[in-house]
Amino acid sequence: MLMLQPSIISVVTVSIVSLFAGYLLGRYENRAGRVLSATVSGGQERPLMVSPLLKDLGCGWGNMQIPNLIKKNARGTRSLVVDIGLDAGEEFFHAVNAGFEVVGFEANPGSFQKLASKCKAIPMCQVIENIDQVKLPLQREHGTSYLIQGAVGKERGTVDFFPDGPTGTSSIPKHIPTEKIIQIPVISLDEVIQEDVYILKIDTQGFDYFVLQGARNLFQSFTVRQVITEMDALLLGRNNVKPVDHMSQLHEYGMQCFTARNDMGRGCTYHGDSVNELSEMFLQGISQDTETRIAAPCWDDLVCINVAKVYSGAVVNPV
Repeated sequence: MLMLQPSIISVVTVSIVSLFAGYLLGRYENRAGRVLSATVSGGQERPLMVSPLLKDLGCGWGNMQIPNLIKKNARGTRSLVVDIGLDAGEEFFHAVNAGFEVVGFEANPGSFQKLASKCKAIPMCQVIENIDQVKLPLQREHGTSYLIQGAVGKERGTVDFFPDGPTGTSSIPKHIPTEKIIQIPVISLDEVIQEDVYILKIDTQGFDYFVLQGARNLFQSFTVRQVITEMDALLLGRNNVKPVDHMSQLHEYGMQCFTARNDMGRGCTYHGDSVNELSEMFLQGISQDTETRIAAPCWDDLVCINVAKVYSGAVVNPV
């Protein structure tokens, strides 16, 4: 048996975390009952860090592209995917077609109607236009996916929303006329989902932090295997949130995050481990004149894996 000396256990811990990044992109898939773990020497808490491993290995992708693990469905049927902020719905419909059971939320009314038409044309895809008319938490039927109209946030209420094209945003620039802003109902993820989640994808144009705040019970009482989320300092800032706040929330929930975009120019690619330095890179170039911008000069997508809990999920199919 290989015995690890206490002096190198911390290094082994980081290496084990790094190995998880491979299967996150569909390169490897863990098997039921296999658990990798190591204790940090001296009982130290896990440091707040972000890993560039996916970039260093050339495994990253462009902005919110569909990961291979959704395309091939290595976990078999019944694994739950939660998709918040569908845009054109690529991830949602790929996951449905791959055999996942999917719960998707779309806040933009115009986008929702287009997505609803596609959903209705698919067997076992149910459209929910008013979440208040549904018993919560969501009583999912076997093999059924759900498309829900509305925003997801910290708690029930409403949020100002600018329906900009297929996406829209609650992180509204100051120059947008008030007559173009609408009110969207908000619900917390904790109210709707109370079970293990295979993938949680959040692309809410600067509202991601509040989505996570409304999912505290989900992360504490259940297992979320992995999170894909956007990190846009400009949009977060319009909601008085800093990038480090967003990262700290994920860290608190037991997630280890990796930067995932390889298509970034303008000196926006960071290859270090420091969350603070990554935040500084995001914040560069953001000033008052960027209030006319929809997006920041630098942003990234984060792929995060749960290093605090083991996901059991559905029975694994051979890959």
